[in-house]
Amino acid sequence: MPVTTVVNRAEILAGIAVLPDGERKRRLSEVAGTAFDTLGVCLPLMPEAASAYASIVASRRSTGPPIGSMDALVAAIARVSGASVATRDRSDFEGLGLDLVDPWRGPEAAD
Repeated sequence: MPVTTVVNRAEILAGIAVLPDGERKRRLSEVAGTAFDTLGVCLPLMPEAASAYASIVASRRSTGPPIGSMDALVAAIARVSGASVATRDRSDFEGLGLDLVDPWRGPEAAD
């Protein structure tokens, strides 16, 4: 069952919020709302994810490549929730022991 995280939701809503007012912004807002309603489950940033986040950031800092804060938060939430990460940009999440899914290709084990 597909789910999202509070981090993904925030990123999408922020991306829409900064668009100029108009038809595109209105349509994207509607589509996002429908998608969030359809998914239903929005994984929160729970306290256990803080430790996972610290571990992920420290690991990437020492072994590279660095990981952005938002991606590290998504990875941490996925790790403690046992969720897969659906992304087209696998490089941000490779080497973290997560199951990665390319939405255009299907599931593949990352590690």
